[in-house]
Amino acid sequence: MTMKDKRKYISKIARRYHNSDKKKRGLILDELCETFELSRCYAIRLMNSGYKRARKKPGRASRYQSPEFIKGLKQIWFCSDWACGKLLKSAIPLVLPHLERRHQKGVSEEVRSLLLAISAASIDRGPGAVQGQISAREESDPIPLCHTSTPQRHRGMT
Repeated sequence: MTMKDKRKYISKIARRYHNSDKKKRGLILDELCETFELSRCYAIRLMNSGYKRARKKPGRASRYQSPEFIKGLKQIWFCSDWACGKLLKSAIPLVLPHLERRHQKGVSEEVRSLLLAISAASIDRGPGAVQGQISAREESDPIPLCHTSTPQRHRGMT
């Protein structure tokens, strides 16, 4: 058996090895050690070389990943003139009623409660860092004429 054939055989066995439970993995290792006259430790290393397990991100899953939520947050962010998380948090209760009046559907009750409950830090590190997902010069504005519907105070003006 050539080295090329051995590698093919080992890669096929490795797939079977990773899709098996613990008992079957032991049998597969025994088979591999017997076939190629390898030590068990080296056989384990061969099975795991180049294999990366899908690691789950620690902690609970984010509540802020739904597309409806992200769309609503983008619209509010646009209306607040691309404000930072701290300012955006305070603008959400002010802008949300205007958005609901402008659109016939509005936002669902679940999305509304999530928008009102999100913290400034969560907005900044955000759902996929929402602020990083949108360029400040998006082609299509989420809500045209939004700036005229919500009065804004500017510093230095009385």
